[in-house]
Amino acid sequence: MEHDLRKLGLTEKEIKVYLTVVRIGETSVGGVINELKIHRQIVYTTLDSLERRNMVVKTLKNGIYRFKISDPQLIVENIKKQEMIAKRLAEAIQSESQKDPKEGIVEIYEGIENIRRFYINKFKATPKNSCFYVLAGYAKKFEEVLGEHYLYNVYNKLRRERKIFSKHLYTEDFREESIEQYKRLDDDKNNKLRQYRFLPFHLTNPVTTTIYPDSITYQLFFQKPMIIEIKNQELSDSYRQYYDNLWKIAKD
Repeated sequence: MEHDLRKLGLTEKEIKVYLTVVRIGETSVGGVINELKIHRQIVYTTLDSLERRNMVVKTLKNGIYRFKISDPQLIVENIKKQEMIAKRLAEAIQSESQKDPKEGIVEIYEGIENIRRFYINKFKATPKNSCFYVLAGYAKKFEEVLGEHYLYNVYNKLRRERKIFSKHLYTEDFREESIEQYKRLDDDKNNKLRQYRFLPFHLTNPVTTTIYPDSITYQLFFQKPMIIEIKNQELSDSYRQYYDNLWKIAKD
């Protein structure tokens, strides 16, 4: 129980006092003091804190305050209330962050786990049946960094569920490895999510640029994996025009 109470955010003193009341049942402050051998003021303060958490109930009997645990189901109800507050707060923050998109917001995601989470959140926020555009340098690096299991069982699965399409531009240098990779990703012949073409000139670029409907990202997967996202509608539209021109001169 101590581990779970700690996970709920209780302090060590709160855990000790609460479990003491659980063990000995309804008791006065003196009963807790006798059990734990700690200062009276600490016990009073801790019991008050537990009462505010709705974990103990205080009653006055014969001029003496007595304490007992409240219905444990209240712990579950309190967590549900906190989840509702957290959800409401998250929605408010998201709504606020989407205001004035012309100003542009720059976000940096470092480390594999944060990058994986970025793609999951991005696909969930991207409208179904939409498309993003990739100007890539190295095809294999994406799979090496994110991992085969994540790429095929999380990333690709979510894309399929939301029917999010993409176009990919490589140079001829990477034709063989990119075709090999996307054949594995698009294993369902009736549900092709990707198109790719190849530019007729040499371009070795360690930075992959991706154009989403409302932002662009720069993906650096060498040394320390990192994604830099710029949320700006005008910038996204401008890059899209540039991309369309490259797509026209690229070869299948």
